[in-house]
Amino acid sequence: MKNFGLAEETLGYQTSTDATNTDKRLLIGGSKNTLIDFQKKVKIRSGYKRLGAANASLTNVRNAWTWDTSTGQKMYLRFYDDELEVYLGTVDGTALDAWYRVQDGWSTTDMLRAVTFFDTTEQLDELIMVNGDDKMYEWNGAVAVVDSIAMAIAEAGDASNQMSAWVVNGTVTETNAGTNWTLYWKLTDAAGTRTVNVYSDSAGTAEVMTGTKVGDGTVTLAEANSSGLSGTVVVAYSGDDTTVSANTLAITWSITKTGTATWAQNRFYTSANKEMLDKTGDTQYSYTGGESTTTLTGVLPSNTNVSMDMIAGDVMMQYYVTNADKPAASRNNHTIGQHQNQVLVGSDDDEEVYVSKNSDYADFTFSSPRVSGEGALLTLTDPARGFGSIGELFLIFCGDSSIFRGAYNQLDVGGTLTETLEIKPLDIATNQGALCQEAIVPVGNSIFYLTNEVALRSIDDPNNVEGLQPKTLSTPIKPDFDAETWETSAGVPDAFVTWDKNTIYVTAPQASHVYMLNFVEDADGNLLRYWNPPQVLPAGPMTVIDSGTGNDLSNGKRLHIHSNSVPETYLLFEGASDGQYADMPMNDKLPIDAIAVFAYDDFGKRARLKNFDEYYVEGEITPSTTDLSLKLYYDVDGSTQLLEKFIDGSNEDIQEGSVQFNSLAQQSLGVNPLGSFLNPPSDAKKFNLVFELAKEDFFRISAAFSTNDVDKYWAIIAHGPNAAISRRKATDRRI
Repeated sequence: MKNFGLAEETLGYQTSTDATNTDKRLLIGGSKNTLIDFQKKVKIRSGYKRLGAANASLTNVRNAWTWDTSTGQKMYLRFYDDELEVYLGTVDGTALDAWYRVQDGWSTTDMLRAVTFFDTTEQLDELIMVNGDDKMYEWNGAVAVVDSIAMAIAEAGDASNQMSAWVVNGTVTETNAGTNWTLYWKLTDAAGTRTVNVYSDSAGTAEVMTGTKVGDGTVTLAEANSSGLSGTVVVAYSGDDTTVSANTLAITWSITKTGTATWAQNRFYTSANKEMLDKTGDTQYSYTGGESTTTLTGVLPSNTNVSMDMIAGDVMMQYYVTNADKPAASRNNHTIGQHQNQVLVGSDDDEEVYVSKNSDYADFTFSSPRVSGEGALLTLTDPARGFGSIGELFLIFCGDSSIFRGAYNQLDVGGTLTETLEIKPLDIATNQGALCQEAIVPVGNSIFYLTNEVALRSIDDPNNVEGLQPKTLSTPIKPDFDAETWETSAGVPDAFVTWDKNTIYVTAPQASHVYMLNFVEDADGNLLRYWNPPQVLPAGPMTVIDSGTGNDLSNGKRLHIHSNSVPETYLLFEGASDGQYADMPMNDKLPIDAIAVFAYDDFGKRARLKNFDEYYVEGEITPSTTDLSLKLYYDVDGSTQLLEKFIDGSNEDIQEGSVQFNSLAQQSLGVNPLGSFLNPPSDAKKFNLVFELAKEDFFRISAAFSTNDVDKYWAIIAHGPNAAISRRKATDRRI
């Protein structure tokens, strides 16, 4: 029996060690678009699939986040160019499944950043945003779908109650109804013929409807002066009424939403800014009541020169609120954080952080001595870069090399409970501050962040002010991080760190790279971590989205990437090709260039020549994968010989049987349990084979598996040759 020296598992990806002097079970530089699963197989990653419509505009998604609201709704937001959009799935039984604009007109150069703040008056959390100016912006996430619209007409004047049952037909605008959405009327009689005139002005000069009738009853009102309006009114005549300015018809509308939830339950304000947008035409409306029911009342267009053109099926959103000169006039706000319902606001232009009251995010005042819950003003050593919270403490990252720890301390002063807010600098090394807010992510009792070195580090105990020494996690792939582009051409940090299902994702949008660090707990409770090879993806920020159930949707809480080049969002690890969308032609699919390069193996005899005549490979493959390449590099970079062989998944002679799906009970939390990259395709087969090769002497050998096509799947379980010591000596290496 021949002895094969097999690599029977894949331990991770490393580039910081010498590829010729490390464990042969490690992947090395040159690997990409492959993943290591919890069974320690290396496999081709799955692709990505577009969520929502295509958008060819050449502007990247600059920020994105998932907002788990206090009322249970989830808001999936993305920010690109000057637009903030939200993805709406099914709202009150209506399937929308599209991105909708929340607001445009934002800065195209400054980042839009947000935190949540709980409003005790409205009893819901609100999104509080900054965008590089001296304003703070608020949006409450309210969304509803219109079911029906009804006009309400409130008559005034008519002291003798001669007029009733007014009906107005046609499109009502500020032109034909006046700027205050009010019509004016008069009633006259001539020899028993009643005449009703309706005007858009109180002077009675701009007639919009008129009608006559012999005797009392319903008067039909016809259009006048091309107003577009007509209607009816019931007349019970007792005398002329010609005081036009006093005889008014105040027009409003009532809007009934779909579903059984009230407007308030859909997060519409009950006492704050009662303004909303019809997303069909971005027409702004105000309302006065009905929030505790399914029908809003007193609805009117808010802007001039618009018409009431709302129809059933329109999507309504609460209009956003602008607070000017907050925290201070002419002070530009760039970073924002929140701790214990107090909003922290930093600026690139100064070294101060304003802290709001916990009852009002726009109020930064405080007493002396300061009372618990009041605002504060903190002075740092550099401009704030970002914020993070660990338990009762919060951290402020500022400049390239500074971190401050903030803590509240209560004390009794003359019978009054006061509170101090203290910040202390942590003892860290040069360039160990945070790169940017988007590169800071809290996870349990830790904070992971990218430093300015650049390295991925973690802080577990900020109470240890002296010699904090943030833990470094990126050492195994330091050469990758050192070579990466972490800034835009303008020198603005461009990186994102995301945590999902025990995996840290680090995105470098400038190079379209995503790095993944898996955390896995073994059967003995030991926590293991390993890096995967870099993924080449059009990724900027990454967020978890549950877009609903369906062929084009995520079917659960799944990780999505937001494009680094166009305003599009993609479901990650879906299908076997990149760039998928519904009903796409085969030619539109993008190939996945997947490579798994293993470290060199010298079989424990580094200085001796070896050779072999057989190479064993075992793994998983689909019949459509007919060209899985195996390259064997005899000595460094194939300096002695580079040999390429191909594995054909349609060859029944090498197949062993179907690959079993991984049950949820067996899945590691370190790998997305809902992502299709964990489970193989249904037609995947186990395989093993032996390549017979001519003997060639070498010192060390490396194997690389790869494909670069659409709709491929493969995984490598074990591989290696029947290597033996050569009878020859390397006489050409002797000097």
